[in-house]
Order: sequence, then C-alpha cells, then structure tokens
Amino acid sequence: MLPAAARDAAQITDPPETTVENVAEALGKHVSEMRIVVLDKPRHQDLARGLRAAGATVMTPPAGDLAGALSVLLPDGRADLLLGIGGTPEGALAACAVRALGSGMQGRLAPQREDGRRALDAAGLSPERVLELEDLVGGDAAFVATGVTGGLLAAPREERGWFTTESLVIAAGAIHHIRHTTPTEE
Repeated sequence: MLPAAARDAAQITDPPETTVENVAEALGKHVSEMRIVVLDKPRHQDLARGLRAAGATVMTPPAGDLAGALSVLLPDGRADLLLGIGGTPEGALAACAVRALGSGMQGRLAPQREDGRRALDAAGLSPERVLELEDLVGGDAAFVATGVTGGLLAAPREERGWFTTESLVIAAGAIHHIRHTTPTEE
C-alpha cells in the first residue's frame, strides 16, 4: 500500500528494504523517517526485523490490515507504507480506497493454509502472479466504512436519546468523514 506521491516507487518483487528506500526517496524522506505498518504475525517476524535493521520505524498492530492501509492513505494517517500478508477481503476493500484516491498497490495471492492452496490450483491461479491495482479494481471505485467496534472510526453510541455513528467515504479523490445522529426510538 503506497501513498499517491509514491505510487510508482515500489515493486512487490523488490526486497522490502529496497521498497522502503524507493518509497522514502519518492516521499522526500530519509529511511529513518519511514513509518511502516506490518501486522504482528509470526509470518512477518523476519520482515519487521529487516525493516527495523534498515532504520525504519515498524508499527505492528495485532490485527487491522484495513486500518493499517487507511493509515497510509489518509492525510492524517500515521504511516507511510503497508507491507506484508493480509486477508484477501481486506485487500480487496483497501484496493477500492487506493483506486479512489489515485494511490498505489500491488498484491499476490498468498494462501496460508493447504485448503487455500488447493483452491488456487483448482482455479488456475498462481501465487507468483503480481496483481496490479487494475487487476484488483478494474474501474472507478468507492470505499465506505462505518465504525462498529471503535478504533479508526468510533463505535456507535447512544447518549441522551440520540444514536450516533461515524463513517468514512472515499470516492473520486475525496475523503469525507460523516457523523450521523438520529433520535433513538422509545
């Protein structure tokens, strides 16, 4: 996941340290200023270690690959890059936000269990194939999310007879935060 200013700076086939150097250069930063999201999973231990050895700051949330992607894409986000293996549904959702903002993303299918590998084989898909953003989202895209559990977007709440939700809408290069309040039914 890359911010718009660095969308052409990285290739998934490059070593992660090279990716960080290229993205840092595109963003006008030193590698030591780079903030990278990598999920805290056993499969990412070597990746996080290598990125830290290269001088980058690595944030390792236990979950939240979609929130990590948004922290790269949103202007007030706290990250410069998202690397690692995440979930396919989350990757597809993130790709919609990336496309809507003109940012950059590449991916590969990376099944973590044998049944997933068999499904890829049966579908004639290769985990080696690099998927470009256009492969993931073929046209105009929009991203809409409403907070459920809290975190990036507030959880729904009820106060003094009013019910409030917080949503994020990303479309056509614009980002809208929406707070919706309605009276609760009695």
